[in-house]
Amino acid sequence: MGADGVPTSASTYGVPHREFARYLAMIGMVQRFKPALCGGAPCEMIFPLRFRFQVQK
Repeated sequence: MGADGVPTSASTYGVPHREFARYLAMIGMVQRFKPALCGGAPCEMIFPLRFRFQVQK
């Protein structure tokens, strides 16, 4: 996430389907966040998001 609260990149790990991983990354990129503070000033920071998906039959 950039210092302005806008994501700069997205990565996915452990997603078995490539297209689903791409959709998850796209969802993460459209989110806006409150910027992290480093010494009282907005700064760039890694912001992990964890999801657990379960398929029900």
